[in-house]
Amino acid sequence: MRKFQLLAHKWWDEQGEYSALHALNDIRVPFIRDTLLNVGSTYQRGSPLSGIRILDVGCGGGLLSEPLGRLGASVTGIDPLEENIRTADQHKSFDPVLAKRIQYKSGSLEEIVEESVETFDVIVASEVVEHVADLEMFIKCCSQVLKFTVENLKSEMSTILVMPSLSTFGGTIRITTCFAAGACSHFLLKGEAGAVE
Repeated sequence: MRKFQLLAHKWWDEQGEYSALHALNDIRVPFIRDTLLNVGSTYQRGSPLSGIRILDVGCGGGLLSEPLGRLGASVTGIDPLEENIRTADQHKSFDPVLAKRIQYKSGSLEEIVEESVETFDVIVASEVVEHVADLEMFIKCCSQVLKFTVENLKSEMSTILVMPSLSTFGGTIRITTCFAAGACSHFLLKGEAGAVE
C-alpha cells in the first residue's frame, strides 16, 4: 500500500509508473464493452454502456473508471487509499460528463459492502486480486453487491466464455464472462481447484 501512496500523483502520467495500465486499457476496455454488449445490453450509439452500473474495485486514480464512464456506464470506483481517490476525483473534474457518471469512494471493499445498499450490474477488479489477502472474503463481498448472485445464476446466465489461461509473471489469468461474471468466475475457479464438482 505504501508504494501506491507514494505514486498516487502519477496515475495519469502515460509514460510513468502506470504506463502498463494505460496500455492495458487498449485491451480491457473493448473486452469489457464487447462482453457486456454480447450478454444483453442494448447498444446506444456513443453510449453503448448506458444504463449499466459498474463497481470498479481498486480503481486507483480512475484509469479504468473513466473510459467506462465515457462509454455511458454509471461507475462507482472504490480504493482503500484516499490519495488515489483524490487523484481520481481531480482528474474526472476536468470533464463535466464524467463528473456526472462517476463517483469515487475511499475505503475497502468490505467497508463499502457494510455501508452500501446499492447493487451493481458489473463488478470490475482489474489488477487487484494479486493484492487481496483473503480471496474468499473478497469474492463474497463482491457477490453481496452484485445484482445477479450464485443463487439466481442458473436462471440469469445466458453465456459463459472461458478463454485459455494465460501464464504471466508466474501466475495465471483466467478470463471468464457471463451475466454474473463475478459469481461465475468464483464458481469456475473453485471448480478448477476441486472444491466444486
